[in-house]
Amino acid sequence: MSNADFKNLLLIINGNAFNDLDNWKSFSLSELESQKDELKVGGVYAIKAQNEEVLYIGKAKYLYDRLKSHLKATEKLETAPAWKQFFEYFDNNLIALYFPITTFSEGASEHARQILERMLQVKYSPLFNKIYGRGHKVIDDFEGFIKTLDR
Repeated sequence: MSNADFKNLLLIINGNAFNDLDNWKSFSLSELESQKDELKVGGVYAIKAQNEEVLYIGKAKYLYDRLKSHLKATEKLETAPAWKQFFEYFDNNLIALYFPITTFSEGASEHARQILERMLQVKYSPLFNKIYGRGHKVIDDFEGFIKTLDR
């Protein structure tokens, strides 16, 4: 990462807009198609339940494509077992939030997204990480398991 890219990363990390999900752009995940043009950029994103619980935090080279895969999972169209189990548990009344990242050189963009994604995962401790943090294995009695978590 060049010095300029590192300075850009620090500006994002120290900026108020990044550090609070309430400052991010958001929409109902079910309305993804109406956001398509805005989401043709890379960045980090969060998925929240209606009760404001952070379910998932991720990164993407193209936000639209990645969020579309989450939407499909809520519509029971996911094939990866853990993703299927997790996202089918929630109805499609999920909120998508995103922070576009466009200020890096091409090579540094992925590294910046990885760093920012991990920082957010530590800060918000999303439910997906609590459940599948040590591997993406299907959980027997998923509903019972969720009730035992400290949420």
